[in-house]
Amino acid sequence: MENKFELENDILLKYNSDGSGEVLVPQGVTVISEYAFAGCEELRRIVIPLGVKEIGQKAFWGCSELREIILPEGLEIIGRFAFWECGSLTVVRIPDGVKSIGNSAFRGCDMLSSVVLPDSVENIGESCFSDCVSLSDINIPGNLRIIKKRVFSDCQGLEAIVIPDTADTLDDYAFECCGNLKKVILSDGLKTIGKHCFSGCSSLKDIVVPKSVSYIGSSAFYKTALIDDSDTQFVILGDGILVSCKNTCEKAVIPSQTRSIGERAFAYCEELKSVIVPEGVTEIGDYAFEHCTKLESITLPKSLARLGSRAFVDCTALSEVCLPDDLNRIGSDIFYGTRLLDEFTDDLMIRNGKYLISFTGSTDTFTAPEECEIIADSAFTGSNDLKSVILGSNVRVIGDKAFKWCGELNEINIPRSVEYIGREAFESSENIRVSFSCHSCKIGENAFPKGAVIVFCFDDTEGFSVKLKTDFVSSGPEAALFRFVCEPSRENFEEIKIFEYKASAALYFSDIFYEYLRENIKQAVCFAVENDDRNMLDRLLLLGYLSEKDAESCVLFAVDQKKPELQVRLMRYKQEKYGSKAVGDVIDSRFSL
Repeated sequence: MENKFELENDILLKYNSDGSGEVLVPQGVTVISEYAFAGCEELRRIVIPLGVKEIGQKAFWGCSELREIILPEGLEIIGRFAFWECGSLTVVRIPDGVKSIGNSAFRGCDMLSSVVLPDSVENIGESCFSDCVSLSDINIPGNLRIIKKRVFSDCQGLEAIVIPDTADTLDDYAFECCGNLKKVILSDGLKTIGKHCFSGCSSLKDIVVPKSVSYIGSSAFYKTALIDDSDTQFVILGDGILVSCKNTCEKAVIPSQTRSIGERAFAYCEELKSVIVPEGVTEIGDYAFEHCTKLESITLPKSLARLGSRAFVDCTALSEVCLPDDLNRIGSDIFYGTRLLDEFTDDLMIRNGKYLISFTGSTDTFTAPEECEIIADSAFTGSNDLKSVILGSNVRVIGDKAFKWCGELNEINIPRSVEYIGREAFESSENIRVSFSCHSCKIGENAFPKGAVIVFCFDDTEGFSVKLKTDFVSSGPEAALFRFVCEPSRENFEEIKIFEYKASAALYFSDIFYEYLRENIKQAVCFAVENDDRNMLDRLLLLGYLSEKDAESCVLFAVDQKKPELQVRLMRYKQEKYGSKAVGDVIDSRFSL
């Protein structure tokens, strides 16, 4: 068949099958484009020559008869779903130099039994080998830091796996339903085992969780031999993480070596009536005692610092819990479905006088009790009437999603006592004005939304304000600004990449950053004019950095922006500093005083 390869320069766009079943990709190709061979059911063998750097997404999707593929040295990227559902592929050798293998790249390759991966691989995408039910022989490269979600889920042929020392995270569902997986060797530097990571690995018993692991997600070892065949009442892994309790016990006296109670560790222990948590336990995970319907009493230690979301949800017999005095974090709906809710007949649930658990009122202004220290996760979520919040000087924590979906909220003060503002704390409050006095607190992802006005206050007086260009994220420009406010060093100043933020910050600290303002004074003045920020404009002009020529340009800019009062202010500056005509004598063809 003529023109069986459709090319555009060095990109192979499409293969038109000639029915031969064997293909040699032409020399000179550097990229095999997306869908280039997709659905070519008669393709059995393909040789990809030197020079090809990238295989695009779904390039060989559904090539059900493909049994052999020769990949070249120099290949760097294998795209998403590249070999998805290539059901006859049995062996794959990834050449050295490949850095990234995309999501689901080999997903559903039923006959794939062996894969060789080089140490050059730095990223293996989510679900990459998911549903490769015959896979029994694979090595995990030594440069991976994260074993991502569902990478090996439902790989029934896997019997053993070694996690390299570089890996610190096993993500959610990474090895879910690997029913024949018997042995896993974990690295000493591992920190996180995600939820359902080994769930359904019914043969898994030979595993030692290192003490470096600080988090084990819910049901991480659900339906494994490690749990189901345990001859002890409690299963404790790593550095004292209690992950499971036999659901036949009525009384649980938790062992003293326990440091944390994992997510859903006691969930559905329906015979459980009482629990004693020992000193030394610092955390109780989300849903830890979910649906323990006979649980009547629980003793919590003074050492407890975090109580997870819905920790006691649907514990219908639970009528009293004494919270310790040194909690730092309280999850959402911790008492949902318990008798404890019956104690509160008003709109506000406060425990220990300082833990604000929830607010369900319809007021437009809320003033927190002066003793309030912790605002629980989601405490005000959905309070649609709320417009203004006043926090006392003792508040230390504003929990995750604390004010999420409070769409009318337009004003809140953040006192200097605050140490943590949770993720998504003010999501959807696009018109909010935040008076921000705490300059060293930790701020969660998406805590403040795009459009929020942040007023940085110093010594209880307003310093400068900015309107956020994007949602707050820890790697974004807003975080750089907050770091600078916390520590106004030259190094942190250079990390601010948005001019509006940088100019506003430099103006407040003008004694340190005067040279930046001198170099960018015209742009800063025009920004103040555009945003009708008269206070900023006056402060900039007082510096005296604006030249006569630039002052004239700024006057014309004010005319274009239809800001007559600011135009007059600029004309006055020009007249007073450079002896130009008096303002009243100036006639502009585009604007008349």
